[in-house]
Amino acid sequence: MKFVYARDLDLQDLPESSASANWLVVDADGNIRTWSWWALIFLMLAVVMSILFPSLGGTMQLLFMLCVMAYVLAVWFAQSKNDRQTEGALLAFATRNRWSYERAGLGGLNQSSLLWQPDAQSTVRHGLRNRMSEWDVAVWDHQVVRGTGKSRQEWRFTVIAVRLDRMVPHIVCDNRHNNGQNLLASLPTQFAGNQELKLEGDFPQHFKVYAPKDYERDALVFLTPDVMQALMATEVACDFELVDNVAYAYVPGAFHPTKSAVSKLLAVVEMMQKEFGKQNQGYQPAADVKSVAATIEPGGRRLRQTNPTLYLIIASVGVMLWNATFVLRPFIDNASPWLMVVPLFLAGCVVLVLWHRGR
Repeated sequence: MKFVYARDLDLQDLPESSASANWLVVDADGNIRTWSWWALIFLMLAVVMSILFPSLGGTMQLLFMLCVMAYVLAVWFAQSKNDRQTEGALLAFATRNRWSYERAGLGGLNQSSLLWQPDAQSTVRHGLRNRMSEWDVAVWDHQVVRGTGKSRQEWRFTVIAVRLDRMVPHIVCDNRHNNGQNLLASLPTQFAGNQELKLEGDFPQHFKVYAPKDYERDALVFLTPDVMQALMATEVACDFELVDNVAYAYVPGAFHPTKSAVSKLLAVVEMMQKEFGKQNQGYQPAADVKSVAATIEPGGRRLRQTNPTLYLIIASVGVMLWNATFVLRPFIDNASPWLMVVPLFLAGCVVLVLWHRGR
């Protein structure tokens, strides 16, 4: 593993701050601002009203339609400009420091990270690597989308990947302080609760740690007191994952190519290479096998994920009971108490799910 140090990299091509010329319709991540959505809804209602009430006049209808078109174009131009500025800054950084840059995708990358799920769509953009082949460090913007319509869930991370010299068991450190992206799930993958390690000290107040069954001792080899202290001391709130021969860090939000943001990411890179790399050098798995490549048993290579079927069954039963109370209301005396109990039952189900996923 070749160490990458921030002091050896030239950041002069990166801007001091994120682009601000976005016509106030998108934020620094390129997402549409909340007030912009309300403005669009108001304009759409105005168009509908002008069509329903012709007395407002054709000029007013045309004006409203032009406003809607102007809004859509402003959003498109703002997002395009942010994307071009990000691409230009990262390409200049990669050229000056002899790194590789890929605008879309990251060819040859091992899709072992928990962000890649068979039932979700992943989009990888703005990828940086210190070398195209046999890379040691990679950074990219990763968006995960699961479901459609009302069931749509979305996550976006700046991902740091550090290649290790040896295979490791699957270990996940879920940061408790960066779960603002998604109320139901801080990460696209949820793991069975019986795989959560019970650690001492202050570390459990900052991270939930998961390791496969029979590999709890191996997890403690990597999570020494020094390593735990380093993870808690990072300037950005990251989730961490060790899988196969790669260590990942997930920073919520889009990849911002500013000097301060990249400096913080490089500080995390140095910490991961120092702490995880040091533990990885002397790691010998609990499994009694000779070949280093085959030391991790299949059960230790991947954490067991949770099955949401039980929660779906509970929610479905609650909805059925809610509907049944209205259907049977003419035949039930004093049906009002039933109408109060069922919503409480549904609310309890929701609270139970949120508690289970957030504990």
